[in-house]
Amino acid sequence: MPHLDDYTQKLEEAKALANDQVLYPYMPISVYCQEAEDLAVWATHDLAQLAAAGLSETIITDLNIWSGATHHAQSLWMKEKKSQKEAEEEWATKSPLAYDFRNQLLHGLRYAFRKHPNLLALLAEIDEGNSDADMVQDLSDLSVLGIDNPELIQKAGISIEDMNKAATMSDDMGLLRARSNGEKHSGNEYLDIRNRMYTQLKTLVDEVRACGKFVFWRDSKRVKGYASQYNRQNRG
Repeated sequence: MPHLDDYTQKLEEAKALANDQVLYPYMPISVYCQEAEDLAVWATHDLAQLAAAGLSETIITDLNIWSGATHHAQSLWMKEKKSQKEAEEEWATKSPLAYDFRNQLLHGLRYAFRKHPNLLALLAEIDEGNSDADMVQDLSDLSVLGIDNPELIQKAGISIEDMNKAATMSDDMGLLRARSNGEKHSGNEYLDIRNRMYTQLKTLVDEVRACGKFVFWRDSKRVKGYASQYNRQNRG
């Protein structure tokens, strides 16, 4: 897997890039990487002229390595993005059931604790808030409260198994919520690495293109290879 090798080779260098230098791609990554690879092939035929203008000859090799690394980083990000999308769909299916079970427990425990003001006060505190995070925490808190008062809940027809189910559901829904929310966080590691790889690749692409346009400014046949076809097609 050459792209994986490229990724591994350049990962630490990408991570070392200052946060304020990281860029977000302005065109599809697959298109940008292909243009970078095409540029490397094109520039290989002009190495002598480009080197005479100050361009390092190793930059062509680096172009291909960074392109491969960016390809792999994009694949990792897309895999993570798909996983998050699946988690969002699973959350949409399961969360209404979890909310309903939480409400059933609150209803049942209010009846079980109806003669115990201190326990009712705890239930009222648990019932505060209406966010997804509150629901996940409520299931855990209700489980603990019910298990601590087995005789009262059993008299009301609520079983310890229900309390264990609430604890398990809280754990499962908490993990699912974290997965489904991952894509919304700007600090997503996979996206950040992809952008860092792209930034490093773009630096080299810009350098090669600038040099090529400088050297071949009067050669219309050669200079065209140093411009972005995507930008030409999407101009205006």
